[in-house]
Amino acid sequence: LGVAHNAVERLEVKGQDVLVTGCGPVGILAQSVAKALGAKRVIATDIEDKKLELAKTMGADITVNTRNQDLKEFVMKLTEGVGMDRICECTGVPFVVNGTFSMLRKGGHLCLVGLPKQPL
Repeated sequence: LGVAHNAVERLEVKGQDVLVTGCGPVGILAQSVAKALGAKRVIATDIEDKKLELAKTMGADITVNTRNQDLKEFVMKLTEGVGMDRICECTGVPFVVNGTFSMLRKGGHLCLVGLPKQPL
Protein backbone atom coordinates (compact mmCIF):
# COMPACT_ATOMS: atom_id res chain seq x y z
CA LEU A 1 0.00 0.00 0.00
CA GLY A 2 2.91 2.36 0.69
CA VAL A 3 4.13 2.36 -2.92
CA ALA A 4 0.65 3.01 -4.30
CA HIS A 5 -0.08 5.73 -1.74
CA ASN A 6 3.23 7.51 -2.33
CA ALA A 7 2.74 7.50 -6.12
CA VAL A 8 -0.85 8.72 -6.04
CA GLU A 9 -0.18 11.33 -3.37
CA ARG A 10 2.59 12.82 -5.53
CA LEU A 11 0.14 13.04 -8.44
CA GLU A 12 -2.20 15.36 -6.46
CA VAL A 13 -5.34 13.65 -7.72
CA LYS A 14 -8.08 15.57 -5.90
CA GLY A 15 -10.71 16.64 -8.43
CA GLN A 16 -8.75 15.14 -11.33
CA ASP A 17 -9.39 12.32 -13.79
CA VAL A 18 -6.85 9.57 -13.08
CA LEU A 19 -5.75 6.75 -15.38
CA VAL A 20 -4.11 3.76 -13.69
CA THR A 21 -2.50 1.34 -16.13
CA GLY A 22 -2.27 -2.19 -14.81
CA CYS A 23 -4.45 -4.00 -12.29
CA GLY A 24 -1.80 -5.92 -10.43
CA PRO A 25 -1.56 -5.46 -6.64
CA VAL A 26 0.01 -1.99 -6.82
CA GLY A 27 -2.32 -0.81 -9.59
CA ILE A 28 -5.43 -1.97 -7.71
CA LEU A 29 -4.25 -0.22 -4.56
CA ALA A 30 -3.39 2.93 -6.54
CA GLN A 31 -6.97 3.02 -7.83
CA SER A 32 -8.34 2.76 -4.29
CA VAL A 33 -5.98 5.43 -2.99
CA ALA A 34 -6.84 7.77 -5.89
CA LYS A 35 -10.54 7.44 -5.09
CA ALA A 36 -9.92 7.94 -1.36
CA LEU A 37 -7.86 11.07 -2.07
CA GLY A 38 -10.68 12.63 -4.08
CA ALA A 39 -10.08 11.74 -7.72
CA LYS A 40 -13.02 12.76 -9.91
CA ARG A 41 -12.89 9.59 -12.05
CA VAL A 42 -10.55 6.61 -11.87
CA ILE A 43 -9.96 4.70 -15.10
CA ALA A 44 -8.36 1.27 -14.75
CA THR A 45 -6.75 -0.69 -17.58
CA ASP A 46 -5.56 -4.26 -17.94
CA ILE A 47 -5.66 -7.14 -20.40
CA GLU A 48 -7.50 -9.54 -18.08
CA ASP A 49 -11.23 -9.18 -17.44
CA LYS A 50 -10.96 -10.82 -14.02
CA LYS A 51 -8.56 -8.11 -12.84
CA LEU A 52 -10.82 -5.41 -14.27
CA GLU A 53 -13.77 -6.85 -12.34
CA LEU A 54 -11.71 -6.57 -9.15
CA ALA A 55 -10.77 -3.01 -10.09
CA LYS A 56 -14.47 -2.07 -10.19
CA THR A 57 -14.94 -3.33 -6.64
CA MET A 58 -11.83 -1.45 -5.46
CA GLY A 59 -12.82 2.00 -6.69
CA ALA A 60 -12.38 2.20 -10.46
CA ASP A 61 -15.19 4.13 -12.13
CA ILE A 62 -14.32 2.96 -15.64
CA THR A 63 -12.42 -0.13 -16.78
CA VAL A 64 -10.80 -0.72 -20.16
CA ASN A 65 -9.56 -4.04 -21.48
CA THR A 66 -6.64 -2.91 -23.62
CA ARG A 67 -6.50 -6.25 -25.38
CA ASN A 68 -9.87 -5.38 -26.98
CA GLN A 69 -9.76 -1.59 -27.12
CA ASP A 70 -7.19 1.00 -28.15
CA LEU A 71 -6.40 2.92 -24.96
CA LYS A 72 -5.31 6.18 -26.56
CA GLU A 73 -8.44 6.27 -28.71
CA PHE A 74 -10.58 5.61 -25.61
CA VAL A 75 -8.83 8.30 -23.55
CA MET A 76 -9.09 10.93 -26.26
CA LYS A 77 -12.78 10.22 -26.75
CA LEU A 78 -13.43 10.28 -22.99
CA THR A 79 -11.57 13.58 -22.55
CA GLU A 80 -12.77 15.17 -25.80
CA GLY A 81 -9.22 15.22 -27.16
CA VAL A 82 -7.64 16.88 -24.13
CA GLY A 83 -5.92 13.90 -22.52
CA MET A 84 -5.72 12.65 -18.94
CA ASP A 85 -5.12 14.91 -15.96
CA ARG A 86 -3.10 12.29 -14.10
CA ILE A 87 -1.61 8.92 -15.07
CA CYS A 88 -0.19 6.31 -12.71
CA GLU A 89 1.68 3.74 -14.81
CA CYS A 90 1.88 0.41 -12.95
CA THR A 91 2.61 -2.13 -15.69
CA GLY A 92 6.26 -1.55 -16.47
CA VAL A 93 5.58 -2.77 -20.03
CA PRO A 94 7.79 -0.63 -22.31
CA PHE A 95 5.21 0.06 -25.04
CA VAL A 96 2.61 0.96 -22.39
CA VAL A 97 5.04 3.27 -20.59
CA ASN A 98 5.95 4.98 -23.88
CA GLY A 99 2.29 5.32 -24.83
CA THR A 100 1.30 7.13 -21.65
CA PHE A 101 3.01 10.36 -22.67
CA SER A 102 0.72 10.86 -25.66
CA MET A 103 -2.37 10.40 -23.47
CA LEU A 104 -1.42 13.07 -20.94
CA ARG A 105 -2.96 16.52 -21.21
CA LYS A 106 -0.77 19.61 -21.28
CA GLY A 107 0.22 20.33 -17.69
CA GLY A 108 -0.81 16.83 -16.60
CA HIS A 109 1.17 14.67 -14.20
CA LEU A 110 2.59 11.18 -14.74
CA CYS A 111 4.04 8.80 -12.18
CA LEU A 112 5.96 5.74 -13.36
CA VAL A 113 5.60 2.95 -10.81
CA GLY A 114 6.11 -0.17 -12.93
CA LEU A 115 9.74 -1.06 -13.61
CA PRO A 116 10.46 -2.00 -17.24
CA LYS A 117 12.72 -5.00 -17.71
CA GLN A 118 13.71 -3.78 -21.20
CA PRO A 119 14.97 -0.42 -22.45
CA LEU A 120 12.35 2.19 -23.26
